[in-house]
Amino acid sequence: MEIRTELYRDDFKAFVSFVQRQGRSPASNSHPWRSRLALVGGWIILVVLFMVLFRYTDFRFDVRAVLSACFILLVFIVTFSVFFREIQNRLLPSENGIVLGHHDYRIDESGIHESTAHTESLTHWPAVRSLKETNAHFFIMLDTCVAHIVPKRSFPDPAEMDAFRHLVTGNLRQISSEAESHGG
Repeated sequence: MEIRTELYRDDFKAFVSFVQRQGRSPASNSHPWRSRLALVGGWIILVVLFMVLFRYTDFRFDVRAVLSACFILLVFIVTFSVFFREIQNRLLPSENGIVLGHHDYRIDESGIHESTAHTESLTHWPAVRSLKETNAHFFIMLDTCVAHIVPKRSFPDPAEMDAFRHLVTGNLRQISSEAESHGG
């Protein structure tokens, strides 16, 4: 099977987001609402603690001090967010590098052959850990944060996409059963 595709920064960002989601705890991956519920619960507990502090201590509530603290916190959050976003943008692959741009994949029994404007490679099937799928991409996982990125827009129709899925998973099953039969 041959696949011709073009990888853009958004494709790489989607992969990075996928890897980050995978790095979270299994509970947050399978039930993201639990993480949100825990965050909201933490804020509620913090508010209740401050209410108790204000109510049962001799603490004087100064509106100017609270507003000043909130303003400083807001400036810190905005500055950190801008700085963090800038760092993320610097770490994106360059337009004329080896990640973005045109990719030709040929998938056969020997593995995944990939060629770009600057590289040619062959990934043998034993190096492939899994095939992950999102709404817009397939990620042929080679390690925890390394993959061949195949956008679903690369397939002319759903039948081609299904054939790709079955070809990759079939080869993964074959490698897995061969490893089991050899005691691996």
